[in-house]
Amino acid sequence: MAWASAVLMTGLGLLFAWLIVSGDIDNYINTQFIAYTYLGAAILLLLGLYSISVAFGWLRTMHSPHVGIAAVGVIAAPLLLGAIVPSRPLGLDAVAGDIDSADVVARTDSELESISLEDTAQWTVLDWLAAYYATNDFSLLEDEPADLIGFVRFEPDDGDGFFRVTRFMVSCCVADTLSVDLPVQYGPDAQVDGELAAGDWVQVTGNATVAEISGDVQPMIVASSVSRLDEAPESAYLFP
Repeated sequence: MAWASAVLMTGLGLLFAWLIVSGDIDNYINTQFIAYTYLGAAILLLLGLYSISVAFGWLRTMHSPHVGIAAVGVIAAPLLLGAIVPSRPLGLDAVAGDIDSADVVARTDSELESISLEDTAQWTVLDWLAAYYATNDFSLLEDEPADLIGFVRFEPDDGDGFFRVTRFMVSCCVADTLSVDLPVQYGPDAQVDGELAAGDWVQVTGNATVAEISGDVQPMIVASSVSRLDEAPESAYLFP
């Protein structure tokens, strides 16, 4: 069991270190908490070195705890999953349920009074929703320019000529993700990069408006162009 402990601790430490170096750690946690993964990787590697020293007999342990197969399995599971399952951001298959406006407001500090309308072309899907839910007068944002990146999702109730540009909001880690989206309608002269498929990552430019869609009044983007992206952006999640 000393060697099992050595392999597992060292392996987990190396896995954490690889996720940090490769940048794949962004697929799992909010970037503001990455510093803690440095500490976690360092602790695991130190435990691995200690276990290797014990296994070789270089150090004598003060006690000899019994580590069962079940405990080894629990520790080995994340190492195996991390090594076998490719690291990628959440996508279309992880979307579940409708947007909870109260949750969006609770997770953001946005207030329309503090938002500069000169920056709307830099806003994310989350920024638009936070601004919309923070005001009862969306006319302040009517016809403002939008430039958004997200993946394509179709809602059958939206009808033809619509799709949803969707992202995931992550407060802490992927365990607390919330999908957020904005309906997109093609403008009369919209330039579209081929036929879009569900799950495609796209960049949408156009102007904001508000409309009744699927029985609800909500913000919407009237697209002047929709360009398909080869892959998800480097930071696929939105952080409140």
